[in-house]
Amino acid sequence: LALLREWRAYVDPALVSYLRGSIWYDAGDRATAALFFQHAFKLDPNNLNYAAMFLSSLSSADPAAALVEAEKI
Repeated sequence: LALLREWRAYVDPALVSYLRGSIWYDAGDRATAALFFQHAFKLDPNNLNYAAMFLSSLSSADPAAALVEAEKI
């Protein structure tokens, strides 16, 4: 996470958020991961990988909220 903060000026912001989300996801904190994946998806709504990871992590953390977001997408 520290390296991502250091290099964020040189890397696409959506990718930075996605990578941060991936780290939190792998650490088991699905709610925090969902926030970062959501941010990545908002920055690049055409990247369906961001949407999929957002919904996947959110469904683990808050299934009802995931359903609402899935209907929006």
